[in-house]
Amino acid sequence: MEPENPKQMTGQLIETPPKTETNSGDGIITTEKEYEGYYIVKAILSETVNPSRVVMRDAKSYCAILFDDNNQKPICHFYFDSKQKYIGVFDNKTRSENKIPISELSELFKDTEHFKKIGAMYDTTAPKIKAETKTEVNSD
Repeated sequence: MEPENPKQMTGQLIETPPKTETNSGDGIITTEKEYEGYYIVKAILSETVNPSRVVMRDAKSYCAILFDDNNQKPICHFYFDSKQKYIGVFDNKTRSENKIPISELSELFKDTEHFKKIGAMYDTTAPKIKAETKTEVNSD
């Protein structure tokens, strides 16, 4: 199942990424690796935010993973169009981008906590997660 607009994917349930590259006709090519990276980041964030709020928007020079489809709320950027692949992660306070070289997509899991912090920072409507406490229940 291919999205109607391949440059933007919101909350759609897509079980497997397309096996071919998607060309939107304007020179932007969304690759299988970009779809896979999007699914990984979305899965990581699903533990703390509603996954339908995590979207992918591809551009010629990078593929953006955004919160609420808002350029002012970037989660990360993928730079997968060259031999050396990079992920652009954003500082929580300054929102400056730091490009990190990666060799395979599984390295995205190294930034799990960072992604969750970014998601929590943007998701002002969600209640803050509290530490679980065990309580005993007497069943008399």
